[in-house]
Amino acid sequence: MRQFFETTFGPDELNTVGKVLEDWRLLHGLPADCEEVEIAASAILNMYREGKRSRAELEAAMAAHVGLRDLLAVLRPQDQTVANRL
Repeated sequence: MRQFFETTFGPDELNTVGKVLEDWRLLHGLPADCEEVEIAASAILNMYREGKRSRAELEAAMAAHVGLRDLLAVLRPQDQTVANRL
């Protein structure tokens, strides 16, 4: 548990996390400044802290993350509203 709280992010780690988050955001057509992306950012940082360090591991974890899937399912009927925020 200690490692979870003491995880540090250097430039390479931030670059990896940032690229995975950006790809996820673009895949789902979300604007960069929306709540959903903030939630996803928090989730991906936790995934990294849990030991998912490679791009492939993070992408797989995001695809399998129940909370993110539920969030996207709720957004589907509102796609037009989210798209209008772009």
